This record gives sequence, C-alpha cells and structure tokens, in this order.
Amino acid sequence: MYFCSKLGRKRPSGAPNVSNIKMIDSPRASNMPVSPKRNVIYFAVFLLGLILPGGIFYFKDVLSTRVRSREDVTTLSSLPIYGEISSGGDYDVVVTKDSRSAIAEQFRALRTNLDFIHHQQGEAKTLLVTSNLQGEGKSFVALNLAITLSLLRKKVLLLELDLRKPSILKKLDLKSKKGFSTYISGQSMDKIESIVIPSGIQEGLFILPSGIIPPNPAELILSPTTAEMFEMLKNKYDYLVIDSPPVGLVADSFLFASYVDQALFVIRHNYSYKSGVEVIQRIADESKFSHIGLVLNDIKVKDSYGYGY
Repeated sequence: MYFCSKLGRKRPSGAPNVSNIKMIDSPRASNMPVSPKRNVIYFAVFLLGLILPGGIFYFKDVLSTRVRSREDVTTLSSLPIYGEISSGGDYDVVVTKDSRSAIAEQFRALRTNLDFIHHQQGEAKTLLVTSNLQGEGKSFVALNLAITLSLLRKKVLLLELDLRKPSILKKLDLKSKKGFSTYISGQSMDKIESIVIPSGIQEGLFILPSGIIPPNPAELILSPTTAEMFEMLKNKYDYLVIDSPPVGLVADSFLFASYVDQALFVIRHNYSYKSGVEVIQRIADESKFSHIGLVLNDIKVKDSYGYGY
C-alpha cells in the first residue's frame, strides 16, 4: 500500500535502500594545476611586452606631424643637409676661439661642409639663414656660424635683417638705435661704416643692426639703396651672413635672393612640421634661391657630430 502526501510520493514500505550510482572512473590528482597554465601566461605576457611598446612607438612616429629624425627630412626632401647641430641649452653663443665642445665642432663641421660644396659650385660670400617658422633656431645658427667663419681670421658681417622681430643684438647684449632701416630710409646721414658695430665677442666679427622696426619692411628691402649697400659690403667683408625672417610667415627673405649666394634653411628636431620640409622643397623646385641647403637644429643626441651634406 502507498501513502501520498502533499509533499510527494513515498517509496513503499519494505522497499530495499539500494543506490543507483555507478562509478565510471576513479578520481585522479596531479601536481600541476589544470588552470591557469603558467607557461602559456608567461609566453603571452612576454609576447605582449615586445609587441605593445613597439606598436606604440611605431604609430607615434607614423602619426606624428613633427620632424623626429634625419630620415623624416630625407624622405620629404632631396636637398643636401649641410650640418646637424645638437641642443645648445640656454646659451646663445656656443662657439668661441678655444671651445672644443661637441656643438662647437658641429658648427665647424657645418663651415667645412659649406666650404667643400662651394669649391664645387663657386664661392659663396653671402649666406642667408632662414627657416619656415619662428622658433626653429635660425638666429642661433646665423650667429654661431658667423662666429665660426670669423675664427678663420676672416672679416665677417652679420646682418640683423629680420626687420619684424630682430634678436641678434639682444643675444649679444648690445644696443643701437641706428641700423639698416634708418640707413635705407634716409633717416640717418651716416655712412654704412658708422652704423656697423663690433660684436664684442670675436675679433673680425661685426654686426649690422636692424635699426628701428619699420612699418614697411618689404619696401625698404626693395629700395635701390639696398642694392648699393650690398655691393659696398661685399667689397669690404669676406663673408656676409644674413639673419632673415621665416619664409612661412612673410616674403621678406625672398627679396634678398638676388644678393645671396647660398640659402640655409634651419629645421628644428621635434619642433618643425613635416609639412614645412615640403614647403622648403617646393621653394627649391621653384628656384627662388640659387642654392639651398638644410641645417638640422636641436638634435637630442648626446655628443653627436654632424658631417652629412
């Protein structure tokens, strides 16, 4: 007889209590854990450690719009690189008569490369130093290149012709109210020799100040007096080094093209845009200057020396 309740049906009284469970396989134990698999995890982490940093650096370099290496420049331009200058720190003057630092030797290498090139394409007495944008170090390069040339016992004149934002006198802690603008505009009746001042840092190096910042720099440069001035200065000095405005901002630098034997465009590491290198190449393709070369500035490599041209 069966007895049923609300909770369910009970087995009949007197039914045997026999288990219906059958063991298929005996449990086994192992000294190694089934999961996680340590070797697989170690290998995956090692592989990720190689791929992830490399991928970050690769895409950072590919997506960067700044010039980060010499290869960035040579890929975008066929122009010769005359020198590579490492970081000058907070110093405006890094070349002296007795200096043997890495950066001083780099400027000497730049001078040597220019001399070598000019033996092939003709003498260059008038050098123009410019850049695509402000802040790439054109005035720094112009000043120290002029010092390096004067160390050859040459008579060198550094012309402060960035008439919109002059900086050479400030770097040398000099002052002068007279200069190019006052001479060309006729405000000063002095001869050009009385406007030129000694640099005070190197014998044989002289400075032609910009003068009072004019409201019409382009018109002054196009004046017939400018051509006469350059003719006189070329006969008086062994080298003329022109610090001119950036070409990406104003067209003043192109107005000096007829007086210039060699134009040097400064490209600053990790600062200049790759598009700026393309602009310089386009200027060369359009023959706006007779000869164009590049100078890589502010290279962040310890004790590096630049000999490429």
